[in-house]
Amino acid sequence: MPMRRDQPLPDLCPSSVLRSPHSPRLVAVFRRALRIAFASAAISGCTNTHTDLLPTGKGGASAPDVSAAGHNPSVQAGTIATPSTPTTPTKPTTPTTPTTPTTPPPTSTPTTPPPTTPSVKPPVTVAGSSAPTPTKPPTGGKGSTGGKASQPVCENNAWQPLEGLDPAEPVDYLTSLVVYGANGTPSERASFGTPCEGADMTCLEEVTMAKTSYGLTFTMQCGQVGQCRFYFVATSGSEVKRYTTREELLELLGPISSPQEVFLLLDYDRYFVRCGEADGLQLAPGAMPASVIETADGWEATVLTMINDCPIHYAEVVVSVSRTGEVKELSRTPLQASNACAGRRPEGWVAQGTAFSGSMLADHFAVMAELEAASVTAFEVLAAELAHHGAPADLIERLHEAAREEIVHARETTAMARALGAEPKPPRIEPKPIRSLEAIALDNAVEGCVRETFGAAVGCYQAERACDPQIAALMQQLSADEIGHAALAFDLHDWILPQLSAAARARVIAARVAAVDALAAELQIEPDEALRELAGVPGPREAAKLHDTLRQELWLAGEITA
Repeated sequence: MPMRRDQPLPDLCPSSVLRSPHSPRLVAVFRRALRIAFASAAISGCTNTHTDLLPTGKGGASAPDVSAAGHNPSVQAGTIATPSTPTTPTKPTTPTTPTTPTTPPPTSTPTTPPPTTPSVKPPVTVAGSSAPTPTKPPTGGKGSTGGKASQPVCENNAWQPLEGLDPAEPVDYLTSLVVYGANGTPSERASFGTPCEGADMTCLEEVTMAKTSYGLTFTMQCGQVGQCRFYFVATSGSEVKRYTTREELLELLGPISSPQEVFLLLDYDRYFVRCGEADGLQLAPGAMPASVIETADGWEATVLTMINDCPIHYAEVVVSVSRTGEVKELSRTPLQASNACAGRRPEGWVAQGTAFSGSMLADHFAVMAELEAASVTAFEVLAAELAHHGAPADLIERLHEAAREEIVHARETTAMARALGAEPKPPRIEPKPIRSLEAIALDNAVEGCVRETFGAAVGCYQAERACDPQIAALMQQLSADEIGHAALAFDLHDWILPQLSAAARARVIAARVAAVDALAAELQIEPDEALRELAGVPGPREAAKLHDTLRQELWLAGEITA
């Protein structure tokens, strides 16, 4: 197994970096940041003995080809192609230029509603990884009646939110819906009964109108998706009613008298209801299935909540629920975090859970693959928007070039995830109208100048610290392109900012400063052992060193933020 190397960046920068006036400063800052981070690392060599992380043909399938030569140019935006016949990769010494693929469409229109609770396999221990200790479900806490804990009603490892529900208000039809953002399309999560049974067409027309998002206010936050709203539509004979607030939901349910009603109320409050042992949210290893037990004065339930959405991090919580619907959190146990947060997330991207493979390392690359695929659409949409606003042809061509590079990244991270035992999902992206220059600048300041730039620095760190040679080779290739994308973000910033008003420029700069501070708070999570050792993911100390150097020399430097 090779020792970690001393050179933090490849000698040959990609052409996309060389074309940017920011390239000398970016490369110099990256080199200093990596040097400082390397000096703070706890170890200087690869100490693990996992020399067969990926199969190499001895008694099993070959590892996937993670070199640019294996790129499939037919991959389109919003899709992840199945790799061709795999071959054992060799570590490249310099990044290669991918074959130009078919230009992807600017948006990806979703064809399926977002999942309520994705299924997973039970956590297992993999090489270089330790199995998390699960929290036990409630078995009768303070005030418990000593009854048996109940789990949610599930079918095919998916929670059925309305199954067995007995509302206090009589209904012959009930449907649960969710909509993401004011311009989103409502999706039906579950339903039972027949709408307007025995009534005329006027009733059905009223149901159709009630299902739309017309008149809804958006006060909920659904992680990376942004604003969202859960609501219900019911009929009783010819009467149609819509339940859009928590108070109206409690009116529908009446006194909380069953475990299913407890779960439905907690789901509305943005807790996550996990199904049985074979199910769960992605990257929430160690979490027990959701459960609820009756107590003397109500209910006590175990569910999940999201602490951070980038990196993805869940906590298992125990809450009390009174019969009148008051919820109080009793305890919170953070679970293992993913540290997966890569690529430029497009406007309208909907975070999705995928099957948990039991390996934090495999799921790390599965999430990377989804985010890299989402970045394809992000760059193509940005190119179309800037063309609308009259941007220079060179900037627009570089955005198309970045999209083509992200297609390669999506394919190769997908191949790596599959080789490790996880299956990524194609990204789901809601189409959005063309944004104003200020809106584009705000998004670019956060997603490009801060998050994508930090992701490029982390990729360079992984390329030098990963003990698995195939992962090191993959990260070396990806990070070279990502440096170019970081430079492109600052070039976009330079072109847009002079066209904005003084007040708008101040808002953009404030958004970047806020994103820098928010990112610092997300770096306190200790990565899984396999992620740190085999994939080279920096721990909190090394990540903080990277962040501090970029903050002082790049993000808050007057010549770049003004």
